[in-house]
Amino acid sequence: MHDFMEGVVPVVICVALNDVIAKSNLDILSLNSLLANFIYGQCDVRNRYGAEVTTNHLRNLSIPGTASEKLCLLRLLPIILGSLLSEQVMGNIEGIRLLHVCQDISDIIMAFVIDTIWLARLHSLIVDLHDIVNTLNPLAVKPKFHFLVHYPYLIRRYGPPRYYYTMRFESVHQYFKQLIGKTKNFINLTLSLTNRFQRSRAYDLNQDKYFTDHHVPSGNPRPLSLIKQQLVSAITESFPDIAEDESIFVCNSAEIGGVSYRKKNIYIASLTGGYFETPRFFQVIELAKVRETWFLHVQYYNTLSFNELFHSFEVIASDLASSVRPTGSELDHTPLSLYTVNNTHLIPLRYKVTSHVSFNFGILLSQAKKGCKGSKL
Repeated sequence: MHDFMEGVVPVVICVALNDVIAKSNLDILSLNSLLANFIYGQCDVRNRYGAEVTTNHLRNLSIPGTASEKLCLLRLLPIILGSLLSEQVMGNIEGIRLLHVCQDISDIIMAFVIDTIWLARLHSLIVDLHDIVNTLNPLAVKPKFHFLVHYPYLIRRYGPPRYYYTMRFESVHQYFKQLIGKTKNFINLTLSLTNRFQRSRAYDLNQDKYFTDHHVPSGNPRPLSLIKQQLVSAITESFPDIAEDESIFVCNSAEIGGVSYRKKNIYIASLTGGYFETPRFFQVIELAKVRETWFLHVQYYNTLSFNELFHSFEVIASDLASSVRPTGSELDHTPLSLYTVNNTHLIPLRYKVTSHVSFNFGILLSQAKKGCKGSKL
């Protein structure tokens, strides 16, 4: 996965941007203005791309930033460009198609559950990626592009790469780099870093949030009369004896059953269809706790279609708003953000989601053990 996120993604972005600049009215100044002024959703703002892109970066096929920032830029770049370029112009640029192919590859290999049916599609996408890059810039093809060819076989043998990729370990490096800059102590550096890291882990494990069913950063009690009517209906249905002046704990975010819920975050409610599963979404409007029972007031969104140009699901807010009890058993727990381009509401997924369980972690471990038999390592 590191070879894809650090090797393939930045090269694809540079090749695509070079093609977009050559075939449209976009220039390097306009590009940096778009990147700087783009309003990221609250689920993506942590990985927002904040570096300035120069002509040297595009010429050398290398852009600054972390792997997470580059992956976020890949996922949102068509939406960012859509605020300046028309859909007709974007549809005729081969570099935009290159972004779409790379996004499709990322959607599959970054998924927590991978249907074996997708592997043939993944192989075809990798071939298309090689062909487009060879057409636009033959010198851009690096050895890491070839490594992608082996991904379908590795996934079939060992399961989703998320369970054995190195990015979680790579992210810890940022902690140590920041710690060195803050402490400014270079005497016996390894001892200082080890002590601080162990104390930090001990402090984290001592917090209640790791050993309780729910964790709430902060909140305010409100009387029942000040709660939204839809939420009141669900509360009174569950607790008919509740009084009007009884306090209801209301908060902006909470971790319930190991799942983080936050106001304005969007989650997948369900999937419909066969091979091309269409998600239905809901947005959290309010979080409330009544007598140790949690309620979510949510707004549902109906999916109209999959917008190929922006690689996102086009949605519209439905008239249905209801209150549900969070159980932590939703189909997918990754929060998403809503974007608007030309009065069109879009929700880009972080990876492909399916209700067809072809791989689970138990199968993955058993296959890994079988693969290790007879190994000399």
